[in-house]
Amino acid sequence: MMNSAVPKTLIMFDIDGTLLDAGAIDDRCYIETAKAQFSVDEINSDWRSYPQVTNSGITAALHQQVFSCPASTLFIEQFRSAFTHRIRATLASHPHSCQAIPGAIAFLNHLRQRRDIALAIATGGWDSCAKAKLHHAQLPTDGLPFASASDAQGREAIMAIAHNRALNHYQVPGFQQRIYIGDGIWDVKASTIAGYQFIGIATGGQASAISQAGARHIFPDFNQSDAMLQTITQLSR
Repeated sequence: MMNSAVPKTLIMFDIDGTLLDAGAIDDRCYIETAKAQFSVDEINSDWRSYPQVTNSGITAALHQQVFSCPASTLFIEQFRSAFTHRIRATLASHPHSCQAIPGAIAFLNHLRQRRDIALAIATGGWDSCAKAKLHHAQLPTDGLPFASASDAQGREAIMAIAHNRALNHYQVPGFQQRIYIGDGIWDVKASTIAGYQFIGIATGGQASAISQAGARHIFPDFNQSDAMLQTITQLSR
């Protein structure tokens, strides 16, 4: 007989821009790594223009543009290693450049105590970079089902892997409702394709952009936790 405490709602989180404010160092470190690895002076940093807005997807697209051939697994791994090195060096020299989004730590801690909710992480960043930033910002994500651009290039594929890992982790056959919390247009699109309800974390122009992409529930951060929890309850029905 199914226990009433079995989680029925899966809440999946993006990391960069959603749980973490580290966009400035992410962009700078990626651009510097790309220039070095591809031996070019400039790259297109309009991430929305790439077919797959993930670390591995963008790197693969750039390799095709620069060298007119697909990237090897070895090249992708060398790029990931160089990028991770730059991220870690920047975190060490500029510790305040990567911080938790306001209210995120308390919000995650609350959700982790809820037995009716399952949690997972699905990020377009590489595993090594994402976990280094999460640890640096002291976000309570250790032990949660996790998938990243180290697992797949496409965001929907990453979400599917995180979903399957959540099923195994929580030992359930399925979830009655699935919610993705993210900040980008690509998050909205992936959620729609994958059949997730969506909650946005964004302000200003970014909030307008994801609203135009179809996001109906948008919060500036996690400090409005009561309102967010109410939205989660509504979406879980």
